[in-house]
Amino acid sequence: MSLLRTRRAAGVALLALLTSLGAGVIAAGPAAAVGTDWYVSPSGDDSANCITPSDACETIAEVLLDRAESNDVVHLASGTYDESGLQIGINLTIVGAADGTSKVAGDGYEIFDVEGGDNVPTVIFENVTISDNAGGDGVYAENAAVNFVDSHVDNNRYGVEAYNAAIQATRSTFAGNGTQDSFGDGLYLDCGAVTADHSTFDGNSGAGIWVDAVECFRRDVSIDAATGADVSLRVDHSTVSNNGAAGVGGYNASIQVWTSTLSGNTGAGLDNRSGSSSQNGAGVAE
Repeated sequence: MSLLRTRRAAGVALLALLTSLGAGVIAAGPAAAVGTDWYVSPSGDDSANCITPSDACETIAEVLLDRAESNDVVHLASGTYDESGLQIGINLTIVGAADGTSKVAGDGYEIFDVEGGDNVPTVIFENVTISDNAGGDGVYAENAAVNFVDSHVDNNRYGVEAYNAAIQATRSTFAGNGTQDSFGDGLYLDCGAVTADHSTFDGNSGAGIWVDAVECFRRDVSIDAATGADVSLRVDHSTVSNNGAAGVGGYNASIQVWTSTLSGNTGAGLDNRSGSSSQNGAGVAE
């Protein structure tokens, strides 16, 4: 439940995740599905079998709570799903309509809550819009790997709020978040790794991307053995613009900005405190 929730120890699984992050091992995109395909549509019925588009469930919650198992794929038909508090603790892919018209808009602590315990789940959002949660997160992630592919996370209090996690954004947009206060980042991570590739972070009231190390200090974990940094962030071929704080920033982080545009942000384009930064072909105009 957002910033006030109690952090759980992740044990061996978390250490394995952080070790893989230090080695630069992050899934690049959707993996081949080996589980069941489930179908959801605003015109569906939760009493249906939900295994064909013509016999779809009505709600995402029905599939997540009662049907989905690890490595399944949930297909969202075009339309708006008014749901929140959707908990995921298994490997799962959620795929929207190819034209990007599948939207999940809720009102709660978070729309999607992705958390691992002894396991570290990998969740992929593809062609999905997650938006309009003015009082909470679009996606909350803890002890998990979350990939956004061709997706939008817009107009939430925080776009993504993550702890001890691996977050990857590919051809995705995080815009207009921070609708309730001045500290709503497009993507906020405390301990772990972020990779943004061909993505956009625009018009968030806080930072475009901000990475912190409080959880790393608490757990005495270092992500990057070479630099001693507790957080890793790489921004590649992306645009970070018009945000209300720094464009890209962090604390005790290893930050790389490659061939990207940082412009029009209220704070510095790149603001890394007590960490290491490198830029290659990045246009920083503030």
